[in-house]
Amino acid sequence: MGHSWAVPLFTIKTKGFLKSNPFVLINEGYYYGQLEQECKRLRDSGFTAVWILNGGLNAWRQKGAPLNGDIFAQKDLNRMPPQVFFEEKNDENWLVIDVSKSESSEGRYLIPHAMAIPFGDDPEQFVSRIKRAMDRHERNPLLSVLIFDEKGEQYERVEKLIQETGIRNVFYLKNGQKGYKTFLQRQALIWQPKEHSTKTLKKCASCP
Repeated sequence: MGHSWAVPLFTIKTKGFLKSNPFVLINEGYYYGQLEQECKRLRDSGFTAVWILNGGLNAWRQKGAPLNGDIFAQKDLNRMPPQVFFEEKNDENWLVIDVSKSESSEGRYLIPHAMAIPFGDDPEQFVSRIKRAMDRHERNPLLSVLIFDEKGEQYERVEKLIQETGIRNVFYLKNGQKGYKTFLQRQALIWQPKEHSTKTLKKCASCP
C-alpha cells in the first residue's frame, strides 16, 4: 500500500511526533478488536487524530486501489484464520453465515450464533437472503460478514457470486468449520492442566 508505514501496532504509542498528525490504522480488515482497543488507548494518550480504515486492506483491494507485495498472498486477505475468529466471534460487528448445503448439529454447537443460508442451486435467492440479513444491521457502519461451510470448499464459487453483486466487507473462515474445530481441539490440549506423573521410586534394601 503506497505511502503506508508498516510498524508493529504496539510501537505506535512511542512515536510522539504522530500526536500532531492525523493517521489511519490498517490491517487485513478482519481483526477489528485489536485495532479498536489500541485506537482508544492512543486517543487517551493524546493521539487525537487516529482512525481505523473500515474493511482494511481487503476493502482497499476490492476498490481496485493498488497494493504492494505478493499478488498471490493478497488473494488471502479475506481469509480469516480460526484463531482470529475465536477472538472476534463475540464482536457485534460480525454477521456470521453458514453456507453449508446441509446445516449440521456440530456446526450449530461450534458456532451457535451463525445464521444458516445454504448455498444451493438458486444464486439469486442466496444473495437476496444475505442482503436481507445485512439490512437488519443497516445502522451499523462497521458491519462485516463472515462466511463458512464445512471445509471451505465452496468459497471460490460463493466469493465470485458475491463480488458480482457488489457486497463489500465479506470474509471467509479459513478451512471452514473443520479448521475451526481443529483449532479448538489444539487449544483444549494447551489449556488442559498438565498431570504431574512424577513417581517416587523406593530404594531396594541392598541399594546404598
